Amino acid sequence: MSVTKSMKQNSVPLTGMAAKYERAYNEVVSALPKGQQDRIINNFEMVSGHMTYPNRADRDMVHGVMKEVILKAENDY
Repeated sequence: MSVTKSMKQNSVPLTGMAAKYERAYNEVVSALPKGQQDRIINNFEMVSGHMTYPNRADRDMVHGVMKEVILKAENDY
């Protein structure tokens, strides 16, 4: 599972905080129900290099998930 959608994958493995955030993201998102996973991964649009969710409910759900990812990455590893 990856945030990047139709973007070139980095060939250099992530280290430091980037690796912690990716690990936390993968753990948190994989623990969600399949429907929420699908909305996070497939329902965004790239605008100026940023993921945007046109649906307000999806955007709010993603913000809550990302808060959990941040807490997990910064405190658990």
